[in-house]
Amino acid sequence: RTLGVSNVNEHQLRELLRLATIKPEFIQRRTFASDKWDAAVRTVSKEFGVIYQGYSLLTANSWAMSQSSVMAAAVKREITPAQLVFRFALDLGMAPITGSTSREHLVQDLAMCTEEPLTRDESDAVATAGAHAPAHKRRRGRNKH
Repeated sequence: RTLGVSNVNEHQLRELLRLATIKPEFIQRRTFASDKWDAAVRTVSKEFGVIYQGYSLLTANSWAMSQSSVMAAAVKREITPAQLVFRFALDLGMAPITGSTSREHLVQDLAMCTEEPLTRDESDAVATAGAHAPAHKRRRGRNKH
């Protein structure tokens, strides 16, 4: 049996991991390109050996996936922008969670597990895609507890 937590920020996660006698093995978070793909929480997760599971990678980041640099990287690789984001997440050490009910999309998502890692240019295209998102496309409702 394992425990997991969801939607805690980096400070809450660090405190929990410091105090808990039974530590969670997973953290699930909605992951935003405009928040550097949740780098702060991923860093704490890695430090403590907690598996980071990213969700809403596609729905929360449609603006970022439509950026010309992401589109170009996907076209060059002959994959979809969604697949590029999933491969990027895997390269970061994330366990991407898909919410798809489409067989075709599930097959495409799973194919990224055996796809070669992204090149530095491809990774940079995805990593920076949300950096200049318009205010209405940025993450809202941060957990401030």
